Amino acid sequence: MSDKQPLLTLRDYGFTYALGTAPALNHISLEIWEGDFIVLCGASGSGKSTLLELLKPDIAPCGTSQGKMETMLSTQETAIVFQNPEAQLLTTSVLNDLALPMENRGLSPQLMRRRMAETVSFFGLESLLHRGPELLSGGEKQLVSLCAALMEQPKLLLLDEPAAQLDPIAARAFFDMLRRVHEELGVTVVLAEHRLDEAAALADRLVLLERGEIRYAGTPEKVFRKIWIGRDEDFLPFLPQAPLCSLAIDETKAPALTPPQLRERCRPFLQAEQKTANSRKDPLSGGKKVLEFRDVSFSYEKGEPVLQNLRMALHENEVLCLLGGNGSGKSTLLKIAAGLLQPRAGRVKRAKNLRIGYLPQSLHACFLADTLEEALQDSRKKGGCTQEEKQRMTKAFALTALLDRHPYDLSGGEQQRAAFAALLLRSPDLLLLDEPTKGLDPAAKQFFGTVLRGLSLPVLLATHDIPFAAAFADRCAMLFDGSIVDIAQPRGFFRGSRYYTTAIGQALSPLGSDAILYEDVLSLCGREERV
Repeated sequence: MSDKQPLLTLRDYGFTYALGTAPALNHISLEIWEGDFIVLCGASGSGKSTLLELLKPDIAPCGTSQGKMETMLSTQETAIVFQNPEAQLLTTSVLNDLALPMENRGLSPQLMRRRMAETVSFFGLESLLHRGPELLSGGEKQLVSLCAALMEQPKLLLLDEPAAQLDPIAARAFFDMLRRVHEELGVTVVLAEHRLDEAAALADRLVLLERGEIRYAGTPEKVFRKIWIGRDEDFLPFLPQAPLCSLAIDETKAPALTPPQLRERCRPFLQAEQKTANSRKDPLSGGKKVLEFRDVSFSYEKGEPVLQNLRMALHENEVLCLLGGNGSGKSTLLKIAAGLLQPRAGRVKRAKNLRIGYLPQSLHACFLADTLEEALQDSRKKGGCTQEEKQRMTKAFALTALLDRHPYDLSGGEQQRAAFAALLLRSPDLLLLDEPTKGLDPAAKQFFGTVLRGLSLPVLLATHDIPFAAAFADRCAMLFDGSIVDIAQPRGFFRGSRYYTTAIGQALSPLGSDAILYEDVLSLCGREERV
């Protein structure tokens, strides 16, 4: 019988931030063994980030604990990577940021150089060593943060939604590197993530949290099938596209976890007469223009052009999703649309008396009050809304229990919901949203998309969230090399794409189908709607 012990054990563990508040974690029993790859998932505020921070005692939040936490790891043997890489890049160059963790431990210069050479070569970051963090793309910043975390050669690596701000290609590259770190270096991984389409295929175990307690735990196949068979409406939105579609086709078989597995599951059903229409749809041409870019060019001081002769129009009542890689200029375009930046050349034409609501990627500037209640009240007054309208908005966005909290004390998803509610209370005529689904769990994204569609407002939305754009956009546009290189309705836009498409699109495009949504697969395979 093996005498092997887990690296870390939680036994009926609970944690409360302050007296009189509800527990952030309750009755958590979990063993983390050497070589595990565990993915944590759950609604915003369910306790994922709290649990990760408690697993690394030197950054554990203040509060009261119950139960037992037993660990065989020292502080140096546990490393963490956060959602925002900029919070972890502290110096003027990549080289110095990578050396900082080793310097803090007092390692010898010779050992530091050896580890630097090996780890940087493993990540392929040699060309970035002498760049400043401000010159890196989002994907490069996150890879540098991961590389820095591994400089201490940890046994346990914790990651809190590290791909939330990455474009689809950068996110795929990051998850591939994480797989190599786990398999080739033998590092145990605990990953909190909402993007389960990629993460589930890497996991040995899934742990799904609800209000601070473990609701499901087990292999991805067993957890997904249990949720499906039990018709658990709270967790059905968390099923990634591949297992969701495969279970809808045949729930007696293990769910597919990857696009290739889904492709083989669907292949027998894809007859020519069953395929969705694959003709490319033209961009919308009807409706009044409320915002128009006419040959707009822009560059920052002494920098390369960000936008060049860009032409694009937003029509009334349409949701236009702007896609493109990290650093392609999406945020710059939104700031120009909001009037925060002025184009170097060209013109932006706006409808008269247009009240613009702008939601930036960083939400810190959105909250200037000491409590969420005060922040929403201030927005209500500025927008001319009634107290009853504010109360309805607060309830609709599930903010009632958070009103006495400081906005900075909310989770990422809670902050995102609160910022959007505050924006709507200002009664805008046009919405400009920069990564609004960042940090939102799948159920919250579905609610957010439904709200957007029901507002009957023009919306220009920059996003890396391909499934969201496919489900809720009227049109999608690709920004590349400073201009719009493609714009069309979602099915035409995503058809044939290898990288910028949904998991369903990746699975079925090689078979000649332009299916991109769960409903498309049901139609192709002759199945009825289940969720």
